[in-house]
Amino acid sequence: MQCPKCHSDNTQRLSVIYQSGTQLINTTSNTYGGGIGSGYGGGIATTNTSGTAQSYLAIKASPPDKKKFKIASILIVAGILIGWASGSLILFLLPAGVGVFLGRKDYRYNKNVYPGLREEWRNSWHCNKCGAIYIQQ
Repeated sequence: MQCPKCHSDNTQRLSVIYQSGTQLINTTSNTYGGGIGSGYGGGIATTNTSGTAQSYLAIKASPPDKKKFKIASILIVAGILIGWASGSLILFLLPAGVGVFLGRKDYRYNKNVYPGLREEWRNSWHCNKCGAIYIQQ
């Protein structure tokens, strides 16, 4: 695949850059300790760490995100709780209605916009010489 900007052959798909520059982290550490003079005995503590580490290029090559419905869900639950606690229909409808509106907006994005963005990402390439990102069908 040749870069349309600088004509270099040193190119990669964004999906390959993303996968090769993303590492999953899963570690466990044990700590041992003892007490002196305070009446406390020794102890063992275990710490688990998990997450991901990414290179800057992998972040740049990340796929598009779907909408997560977080704010919509929080507003709907808040509307239910506030409406139930106060007994007021208006205090229920205001946050819940906004939550439903935002949830529907996020749903439409995930159904109509996201698939096109994902397909565009799958067909996108990065030039390792000039840094250009371009789409190749």
